[in-house]
Amino acid sequence: MIALMHKIARLKFRFDERQRVTGESLPDAVKSSARVVKKHNKVVHEFPESEYLDTVLQEQEELLEETIMLILMNVRTLLEILSGKGDRRVGIYDYEGKAIGATSLREIGNLLVHHRYFVIRDEYIHDLFSGDAQLASQRRFGAKISVAELFEQVFNCLTGIRVRDFVGVLRSQLERLTIDTDMRDIVFLIQNVHSLWYIIQERITDSRFSEVMDLLFREVQERHIDRIIKNGGNATGVYNVEFTYTTPRFKIDQDLSARRIVMQLTVSGKSEEFKFGYEEFFNVLTKVYGDDSLLTLDQLWTGMRTIPNLPDRTQVRKGLSSP
Repeated sequence: MIALMHKIARLKFRFDERQRVTGESLPDAVKSSARVVKKHNKVVHEFPESEYLDTVLQEQEELLEETIMLILMNVRTLLEILSGKGDRRVGIYDYEGKAIGATSLREIGNLLVHHRYFVIRDEYIHDLFSGDAQLASQRRFGAKISVAELFEQVFNCLTGIRVRDFVGVLRSQLERLTIDTDMRDIVFLIQNVHSLWYIIQERITDSRFSEVMDLLFREVQERHIDRIIKNGGNATGVYNVEFTYTTPRFKIDQDLSARRIVMQLTVSGKSEEFKFGYEEFFNVLTKVYGDDSLLTLDQLWTGMRTIPNLPDRTQVRKGLSSP
């Protein structure tokens, strides 16, 4: 799901980059012929008609059409995974630009998947028809949606998805997990449980991480206290332990019926594997980070190039208490 969100954002960012490159590559003679005007509180560069510019604009419209179709197809899939949660409304306008209603990203995606006709002109998607539906049923022709508004709502959708929404999807899948579960559902679960490392990694330096760390490194704490007791120490009080660890990786326990989350990492140079009941694990994540955006706009942009990584080892000084 996180990979799908990055993919949607990447499609838009790549389109923006191609537009920038196209603008910079225009011949100086064409650039100098531009006239700057204001339309609807926007600065617009108008060029005199030419065969060269007609070709460039046609290519840009075709690229925009492909980008919109790919983005909305993936948004449609994302909203299906979330059972429609996070869907956004986009305004519908008539030929003169007057608001005549609204539709949802999911509905636009459905129309695009089965579309028979639409055209992009003057920053609007005009007359989007599928086999049995259209943008505004009360109008035969002329209904349109703003491309800028569409993209804005796509990103509002992406950044509006919370950690609790993602955890809720995984929880629901794990609750139904058995050895008879369809393979496609198992693959989906494996991929998305693996993505938990991204949530943890992004927040390791967060001041709230201590509560999550208490769960993740509970066994390390217990071992430390056991060593103190074996060495004749007092089992009560507060102890400090210093260790290093690599970025955790997560997977589903091979025993599917156990419904456990397995964390693999290196602690103080030793490969370790810790197991947690999925309810306990998800409850902590939701309690601490549930209201966080799963991916912020900055994280979506960063994900276009590379998923950010911490150093191989993170030094931690952890206070441990024993009753």
